[in-house]
Amino acid sequence: MYTVTVTNGLEMLVNKTYKTPWGAVNGWLKESKKHPFEAAIDATTKDEVITLRKLVKDCKDWFLESHAKAENPYDAEWLLSQVEEPEKLNGCEFKYDDVPSYPCVPFTVG
Repeated sequence: MYTVTVTNGLEMLVNKTYKTPWGAVNGWLKESKKHPFEAAIDATTKDEVITLRKLVKDCKDWFLESHAKAENPYDAEWLLSQVEEPEKLNGCEFKYDDVPSYPCVPFTVG
């Protein structure tokens, strides 16, 4: 499972769960336009993070089209460069209420 969240530091503005990486990426693109630097995707497992990163890498044309359609403020080419090695995770595991959460770098809070 993937969760797209938006927080302003004081309160949770958005907390949506997605079953697929497609849905999560689209949700993140949409929320990032409305809330630059405040939207993030977290996954339930590290394998899900890798799957999401592989999707973006392998479906570059889809990602670029979705990115443009969402008018996302992040540089699409930079995002793509960050997933060139999908298995190389530079993020860290977070514990939230004793449940691990895995940020989908670079699709995390800016």
